[in-house]
Amino acid sequence: MPEYSYDPKLQAYTKICPRCDKAHVGFNDEDVSIKLFSNYFSQDKATIDGFYSTCKICVARFMRARRDGRNCDPEKLLEEQEGKCGICEMPLTFDKVGNRVTAYVDHNHSTGDVRGILCVRCNSMLGSKDWVLRALEYLKKYGE
Repeated sequence: MPEYSYDPKLQAYTKICPRCDKAHVGFNDEDVSIKLFSNYFSQDKATIDGFYSTCKICVARFMRARRDGRNCDPEKLLEEQEGKCGICEMPLTFDKVGNRVTAYVDHNHSTGDVRGILCVRCNSMLGSKDWVLRALEYLKKYGE
């Protein structure tokens, strides 16, 4: 039995994510519905219907929460930094603005060790270490 089912009231196939309880509604044609479900669920050949049970949005939320946790208490770490970005010292919170977070847990990608909490801009700039090194060389060149 597939993990999606036909809903006679909606006259369409539906697949429900157990994590968010959202019903993803397809069409009354099973083949077309399967194609639509592939937009919402990653493929998993080991399951009966060929899709993971959890939708892509929930998987992304779970992975972000897992990644941002990184064996630390982000709120405590931000408190230790006096509520400021570890680089530019701009005041930070973990509130969301629209779909974007305003603070990131920075970590070493090789070791996974947490370094601190950064604002969006500083976190993005660290992603380009070459740029940072060139910027430092530029400033040194002009005696700053």
